[in-house]
Amino acid sequence: MKGLFGDPRQLPPTVMLDGVNEGAEFLKRSLLSRLMETDYPQVSLNINYRNHPQILRLLNKAIYGGKLIPGRSTNQLERVGRTWNAWTRRTMPEIDLGSRRLFLSVDTVSSRQENEASWSNLGQIQAVQGLLQDMYDSRTPQGEQIRPSDVMIISPYKAQRSLVAATLAETEHGCLYRDNLTVDAAQGQEAPIVVVLLTKLSEVAEEASFVANKERLNVALSRAQKAIIIVGNARLWPEPVIKNIERRSSHKFFTGVLRLITAKSNRQVQYSQLLAAPVTSVNAIPIADPMDVDNTSKSVARDPATGTFAQSMAPTPMDPLQGSRVRLPPSISRSRSGSPLTRESEFVLGLLLGRSTREFASRPG
Repeated sequence: MKGLFGDPRQLPPTVMLDGVNEGAEFLKRSLLSRLMETDYPQVSLNINYRNHPQILRLLNKAIYGGKLIPGRSTNQLERVGRTWNAWTRRTMPEIDLGSRRLFLSVDTVSSRQENEASWSNLGQIQAVQGLLQDMYDSRTPQGEQIRPSDVMIISPYKAQRSLVAATLAETEHGCLYRDNLTVDAAQGQEAPIVVVLLTKLSEVAEEASFVANKERLNVALSRAQKAIIIVGNARLWPEPVIKNIERRSSHKFFTGVLRLITAKSNRQVQYSQLLAAPVTSVNAIPIADPMDVDNTSKSVARDPATGTFAQSMAPTPMDPLQGSRVRLPPSISRSRSGSPLTRESEFVLGLLLGRSTREFASRPG
């Protein structure tokens, strides 16, 4: 008796030159997905032994229609879980105890080199650098800690992966990790803690297709065993942008995920303003403008003497924070009050899909 095992909801084979390959459309579909449309007997293995139940809940709602069941071992509290709980309790008291999903909203712009199709976002990497360093420094009362060997970093773009390697290897503020992979390379891999760098989610439907691909999102969000940190920019997704993608593309799954949370009673967290930041280019946070293709958006900082805001041109595309290191925490601004960004936060909440959803805006330390 022979069998074929796999998951048709994850990435199919890669076709490099579909424009000149007559069988491209056929090859893009996996053998498993084609066989499942035939009369061959099928058995679903629905017990999940990888993901913490909170992570699996996200995957069930977004991808698997509630069919997956968490295995008994996935909810056991061990070293990584205990340290994660201690770290989040100390640094992010708003998060419910035991929450294993964190969205970090970093208000910086993405960029790409001339004549290149791959995108990168230095601000997201710098934010993750500070976050990981603080997490590694955290200890439980018993002295347990999260180790670099527990962390996998996933990026949708090769340029972002390369920039992660270069930035986190810097001598002065070096930061270790176990794996640094693209989403495609991460298929079949797993790690106790996974950091997903969304890098760039365009308001243009054609550009959104790469990251918004259902199978690619599934792979990225399903690698984490104990906890997942998703890093993006919530301000890039107001309601008109979501509707534009719906009108101009077939990403019904993606936009459906964005709106899935609107019928829930989840609390939404707004960005807090930058307070008492010196009026210098180093400490000015770029305000991302989704239409700012040449990165000439304004940055603002408050003059501590006058209380007024000064404007300056945003940093160069490859250095959105002009070399300033983002330390998270304690330099995390939090607010729970009524959010004017309700529509814009749909992206964050739609992805995380849980009562424990929290959104954090970072600023330089």
